[in-house]
Amino acid sequence: MHLATFQVSDVNLDSSELIVHFHYGRRKGSQKVPYSQIEKIRFKDDTVKVWFRKKKVKTVEIYVKGDNKQVFVISDRSVKPFESTSAYLKKISNRHNVPIEEEKLTES
Repeated sequence: MHLATFQVSDVNLDSSELIVHFHYGRRKGSQKVPYSQIEKIRFKDDTVKVWFRKKKVKTVEIYVKGDNKQVFVISDRSVKPFESTSAYLKKISNRHNVPIEEEKLTES
């Protein structure tokens, strides 16, 4: 099974579908994803390395059902306003019975 991961640059939230604009390497594209095709949504706190420091980043991973599984990653560094986007995704996931996973960053 191949799992393709796409970094989201913009997202349009409609009442029936999610329109995702992404880049995959040097290629750019967009895709319409009906909410019924979303397998699960994971809200995650993560760390990324920026120059010589580590920075905390909030991300949302959207897993899409299908033969070739896809994951769309929405980061608070790439999509503005991130908080309202993640709140709307939580509301939509409750409405369409999409499982939610939440991972908090553990301090070490």
